[in-house]
Amino acid sequence: MVLYEFADPKLEPRSVGQKIMIRIGREHAVTVKSKLREVRRLVASDAAG
Repeated sequence: MVLYEFADPKLEPRSVGQKIMIRIGREHAVTVKSKLREVRRLVASDAAG
């Protein structure tokens, strides 16, 4: 079952995360990427010490 399909077939092979970033748009993607960097930093600092 396909719930969402891109008009451009070249976008279909991309990862789920990449597709989400395309769908949410540039402005929201910037916000999400910033939060993901923060989470990665917190996880890495917690794992290190």
